[in-house]
Amino acid sequence: MITFILGLAAVVLGLMALVVFHEFGHWIVARLCGMWTPVFSIGFGPRKYSLVLGKFWDTEFRLSPIPLGGYVALPEMGDETSAEEIARAYGAEPRPFKKFPIWQRMLVAVAGVVMNIIVAAALLFGIFACKGQPTQYITSTFVAAVSQQVNIASQAGLQAGDVILSADGKTVVDPQPLVDELHSHPGKPVVLHIRRASAEQDITVVPNANGQIGISIGYNVATKYVPMSVPQAAVRSTKLTFAFTGKIFYAIAGMAHLVPSTPGADASSVHSIVGIAAYGANTFKTSFVDFLVLLASISLNLAVFNILPIPMLDGGYVLFFSIEKLRGKPLSVQTQNKLKMFFLYLLLMLFIFGIVNDVRHPMGK
Repeated sequence: MITFILGLAAVVLGLMALVVFHEFGHWIVARLCGMWTPVFSIGFGPRKYSLVLGKFWDTEFRLSPIPLGGYVALPEMGDETSAEEIARAYGAEPRPFKKFPIWQRMLVAVAGVVMNIIVAAALLFGIFACKGQPTQYITSTFVAAVSQQVNIASQAGLQAGDVILSADGKTVVDPQPLVDELHSHPGKPVVLHIRRASAEQDITVVPNANGQIGISIGYNVATKYVPMSVPQAAVRSTKLTFAFTGKIFYAIAGMAHLVPSTPGADASSVHSIVGIAAYGANTFKTSFVDFLVLLASISLNLAVFNILPIPMLDGGYVLFFSIEKLRGKPLSVQTQNKLKMFFLYLLLMLFIFGIVNDVRHPMGK
């Protein structure tokens, strides 16, 4: 229980770090563009309940009481009216409004996404440079389940969990030699040398005409690390980051039926922060390196999700700015707010759906 709590704390800190880096991307680009950033907050909540960490570069840094993300107040990303509302909402006195070019506002909007991609690449680079590239390999093959329809294995005495060491004297480590041996002996006996608990024994089976004996095969894997030089680590981490980002985009397009779906990427793979936190806590207990890889994966998923053209997300700002560029004027504040509220409800429904999946289809199960 204590290790799970420590893992959960590590997940919370890791997720908060990803949020801080994301918001830092918005903040630093906004400042470099000359925008006013009155508040940089880790967490949400009113100022009177927040810990004010200090003021730097015309920005008040806060640690707010609700640790569900963070934000940078950017009054000049909208129009003059919304700028005054944003300033007052975050406890800052309004300033003379300055209209920034669309390209600068777009840079600020995508900066958080870019920062998440950089963080993921940096995490992978650290793993590759310090420990090496993780490579999984099969250590043993076992009986995952015994069928009652094709009952050859069950009648011979095979049980779920039996580790298969050899088939007719041929060593079995990964499943393929076992499958090949069974398929090459239809109607003929095959001697399987197995380990059950700590004892070993021989069990003879006679595959049917299809080379089947009625078992589901599983295998155990282990991880080894292949050393890499710093330049190799830099190249490999960059390639993997962009490759994995592309796979996330493709998986989302598959869920939307825009492209052929990716195996395992369906509605049941949508999870909430609750399920992700539980999975991350268990991963932290198992392997710190795997935990860092998970953080890199979460960072990339945050980047892809945030850049989708959905109001309330960074991609929504890009969408609004693109429309403004095409029309020569922005959508009205009322229209933008209606779209934001509509998609806010959709995102809340998605969150509830993720909670349901956390219960029905836990991550890693």
